Amino acid sequence: MDKSEFDFKDTGEELLKRLADLKPRQEAGEHMPCPRCGRYVMDEKPIRNALSRCADVFICDACGSDEALRAMCQAPLPLRDWAYLISERGAGGASDEL
Repeated sequence: MDKSEFDFKDTGEELLKRLADLKPRQEAGEHMPCPRCGRYVMDEKPIRNALSRCADVFICDACGSDEALRAMCQAPLPLRDWAYLISERGAGGASDEL
């Protein structure tokens, strides 16, 4: 995989648009991995998960805690590093393990 595959030039606003469809799917009961870390640890009831500080989606409790600590240090994880967006980039052929 060369570096150009990761030169992701989307703005934060464009990344948020790509995440926008997740929350309605989560609220409808679709079981999915945490969009931030990619692990299948999300509670089936969305309200039992953490609400991200960076995007309007539910994330797992561990990621919620990590976001809170990063917010305190003013060092958020960039959206481009979220597992959902990385796997979306790799859908064209590269296989990304989450």
